[in-house]
Amino acid sequence: MQAKETYGQGEKVTFNYENISLNQFIDKIENETEYRFVFKVDDVDLKRSFDIEVNDEPLGDVLNKVFETTNTEFKIVKHRVYLIKRLKKQKAPTQSLFKVQQNTVKGIVVDQNDIPLPGATIIEVDSQNGVSSDFNGNFSLSLINFPTKIKVSFIGFKSQEVSVSSYQSITIKLEEDNNLLDEVVIVGYGETSREKISTAVSTVDTKKIEQRPVADVSSSLQGLSPGLNITQSSGKVGSEPTINIRGFTSINGGSPLILIDGIEGDLSTLNPDDVASISVLKDAGAAAIYGARGSFGVVLVTTKNANDGSLQVNIGVTTATNSPTMNTDFLTDPYQAVSIVDESFRNNSGASYTGYTEEDMQALYEVSQDPSLARVVVDQRNGRDQYVHYGATNWWKTYFRETYPTQIYSASISGGTEKVKTYFSYRNYQSQGILEVQDDTYDKYNLRNKTDIKATDWLTFSNNMQYNSSEDLEHGGSQYGNYNDVWSGNMWVHALPSYVPVNPNGGALWRTELNNYTIGDGLYASLLQGSSKQQTSDNEFSNIASVEIKPLAGLTLNANYAIRRTNYIQYQRSTRISYSIYPEQIDLMGNDYLNEFRTESKYDAFNVYGEYKGNFGDHG
Repeated sequence: MQAKETYGQGEKVTFNYENISLNQFIDKIENETEYRFVFKVDDVDLKRSFDIEVNDEPLGDVLNKVFETTNTEFKIVKHRVYLIKRLKKQKAPTQSLFKVQQNTVKGIVVDQNDIPLPGATIIEVDSQNGVSSDFNGNFSLSLINFPTKIKVSFIGFKSQEVSVSSYQSITIKLEEDNNLLDEVVIVGYGETSREKISTAVSTVDTKKIEQRPVADVSSSLQGLSPGLNITQSSGKVGSEPTINIRGFTSINGGSPLILIDGIEGDLSTLNPDDVASISVLKDAGAAAIYGARGSFGVVLVTTKNANDGSLQVNIGVTTATNSPTMNTDFLTDPYQAVSIVDESFRNNSGASYTGYTEEDMQALYEVSQDPSLARVVVDQRNGRDQYVHYGATNWWKTYFRETYPTQIYSASISGGTEKVKTYFSYRNYQSQGILEVQDDTYDKYNLRNKTDIKATDWLTFSNNMQYNSSEDLEHGGSQYGNYNDVWSGNMWVHALPSYVPVNPNGGALWRTELNNYTIGDGLYASLLQGSSKQQTSDNEFSNIASVEIKPLAGLTLNANYAIRRTNYIQYQRSTRISYSIYPEQIDLMGNDYLNEFRTESKYDAFNVYGEYKGNFGDHG
């Protein structure tokens, strides 16, 4: 493909890059030239990598090389490069037994200065019938209906519908959409137009956030913003994901700066229903105002304000069912599992791993063929009666549920007058964990109140208060009081399917005398008892009091005082764990353990800034 010379081929550039992504390539061009790219994220593969080497070539020729074999077309208009999805060519009409009249409309698409617009989209209304204008702005469209209407659109220009009732050539003049390219995007204590930072800043569709039944905003952002990476590394209920922008940018990684209504905060404390807008500042230029703290990117969140007019009340109840994305396919045939493990162990050490005798192996084989046979028997070993296991346990299903529920209850009230208006919201998120043995639970509350008072035409007061609280209960913990063991591989250690979780006398399985290994690191026995648990309570209160003064035309002065108080309490309790090896005896393992951890934090910030908008003479 070629770029139209008369409409801006672009200045000459020199590049030599290997394996550069399209996203990085766009950044390079914007940093080294005056050109800005405009595109829909869904229409362009920003992760595509390629090699390119050019020396003093026009930008249009360079873009030809980059996009000629892709599904993306480009158009250079003044100092803007528009990237659009390549339209499929019209299929040739099928032959008919009857001759039909060929209704074709021809024309040209131009801008307000009569400069042709290459690649404009011309579609017959109420159909998928469409074409693109060529690089001289000309088009020819075979119509399905006649008379009809056609819709003409081009990125950066207002769409236009035109009635077609004759076959005369038509000229369609499109008007630039300043609201699209000059859309104001918050980038710090100031603002800029989207045209200048189209790849440096992305905004998030907040409606999609509200539709996701998750605990917090950070989890709901997954997949909604290019370059914003949300990683959930744990399946534990209430666990928070990690966030980075455009990958890790240092040896130690780095998290972006999170600002909520201009104050540093945590996305996990935010009610998704309260979010009005989210901007992600992805490069150094966009985040420069924040200095070193913004070197890993910045996420700017603005919460909702009250609506003018009559009172609006919203109440919502959401019920969701969760399930693991992947399940482990456990081998549950006891004879096969024991045979494989013992053979491997003998090849390595010359000894049996399980301690099963030949008679035991015969019993395991019979049990695998006839599930009605006893899974636990009492047999004398080493001069004493003890339990011997011939089970077929699926330890994955023993530990974990297939599904687990979540409920969300929410309400909001908004309204007021031109002088006073207020917004109040409430949200309660309740979720059970994935553990089958005991109920892990996570309970979270969010409260917010925003009030605006317009005292005079030049003086406005605002107050933004938030309180959030979460309660987390998780069971487990080994004899060492380590609750993370439940989410590690330790629970599978020595956990063969031939072992059963509970002996006939009600005692939990801890180990056997056959090999003296601790089954599953003792975690199932700890979970079954239920007295070893960890409880976490996390509370936060924040308030932002603001004043806005407009003493002169074009001049706005702002001041705010923000406070945040947090209180975190963690309580861990492990008790001695009961288990059995012998039919007539219940034993205890480990020690009682108690740990209580508390932390409190205080944050205060006072900000004063001003803005002046005005013209200082005509320098055009």
